Amino acid sequence: MKSLIALLFLSTLSFTATSQDFANIRLSFFESNKIKVEKFTDPILSNVTCYISRIHETDFLNLSTPSDSSIQCIKTGMSSDYEINRLRENLKNNEVYTISLSYGDKSIRVNRYYDTATNAAVYVSYSNQTGGGSFKHSTTSVFLSN
Repeated sequence: MKSLIALLFLSTLSFTATSQDFANIRLSFFESNKIKVEKFTDPILSNVTCYISRIHETDFLNLSTPSDSSIQCIKTGMSSDYEINRLRENLKNNEVYTISLSYGDKSIRVNRYYDTATNAAVYVSYSNQTGGGSFKHSTTSVFLSN
């Protein structure tokens, strides 16, 4: 009975995805910065893969990592009724991915929202810190109909 209660408790927690390096693009021969592309699978929608690109500082003396990012997600297969029902049960935003950008508190986060009217998962990537007076963000969506 205790193991059943523990299993039910763990199933209600929100898990964030782990990413894999997908591509690294050097900006120029003399620059230490590069564009880094990482991919991750949505922790609930196992057939949705997202790619997030960002500037990656390799100069350890520079503590001002840019907060720009871009995101694109694709549906790589059919979503199960169980997965879609889990989205419908929790219409709040769900943080599905986060990566730290500096030694401080600056990070890029990705939240997933479920649009019941269009049956779509909407992903918003954003920085928790402003740059140049404007918030940095990007949005993509995936239609979930089977």
